Amino acid sequence: MNILYADYNKVSDAAFAVLGKQLEGLKLDLPAFGEQINVLSTECIDVLLKVYDFDVIMVGDIFWPTGQNICDWSKRNNKVCCFLQHGQWIYIDNKKNPQHVPSCTFLFGGHVYDMVQTWPYAKRSRVEVVGNPRYDNLTITESEDFLYFAPPVILEQIEGTKDRLNEVARQSIVEYKNLDKEINLMIHPHYREGGIDILKGMFPNAQFIDVHDDPLPYVLRCKSVLTHRNSTTVLDAIACHKLSVIMDKPSFYKKGYFGPFAYEALNMKDVILGFDKEVEVYNYEEEAYPYICLGNASERIRNVVQSGF
Repeated sequence: MNILYADYNKVSDAAFAVLGKQLEGLKLDLPAFGEQINVLSTECIDVLLKVYDFDVIMVGDIFWPTGQNICDWSKRNNKVCCFLQHGQWIYIDNKKNPQHVPSCTFLFGGHVYDMVQTWPYAKRSRVEVVGNPRYDNLTITESEDFLYFAPPVILEQIEGTKDRLNEVARQSIVEYKNLDKEINLMIHPHYREGGIDILKGMFPNAQFIDVHDDPLPYVLRCKSVLTHRNSTTVLDAIACHKLSVIMDKPSFYKKGYFGPFAYEALNMKDVILGFDKEVEVYNYEEEAYPYICLGNASERIRNVVQSGF
């Protein structure tokens, strides 16, 4: 069975890199299209995909025009299209019943699965909980004395659109100004962050990580994580057995959603208290399953794909 991987963003690209070791295949380099990556036309997709000999195409996002057109093309050309969830399932308005759906959708955990089962989406696409291949074969190491901070995006940069200022995000971060004077802080801005200078002005003593760096090695090493409930970094933290200290910021998820895997912080004092705490869970994988199915996600995906559709 020939598989074509259509990486769509940094997270799906990283997952496909791991998955490809178990499911060998070809790689479609969508980022090579630059600003046009999200809006490739049906005609362009047709020319692009007909060059490849494949049975299954694995897509990193099906909710932008490019992803929709790949789903449409696959159905019309009798190809199997699979979609691997690439982040937290939080922007739901365009997800419940898109015009085109893939043959199969691979989800991270039980909560997302239960939610999707209530949508028309689940009646049109086979839905499976598999976890994320990015977390396959992680080795838990001894923690180092620093807080890994993945802040919400202040000035979002999306190719082909005007930068969007998120004042709510900026204000929520201001609450923790001078945190870098209290503890060893390592900040990893989102890869779409256009306000890095703003962050550096707030936290002049912090160490900044390149936006293109893989977050997992840092999360594995840190003592704990500071982020917000909408961030996929929470799932990274769960997979790496680290506690997430959650910022007091409006979110799709209610306070307490992540249970024992997170510590809710109302202010900077709470962040400092949470920094020294650990996850206290008896049966880790079972407790983590609603958020992220741990173990060998690549093998689960391989078994589904090889079982046929």
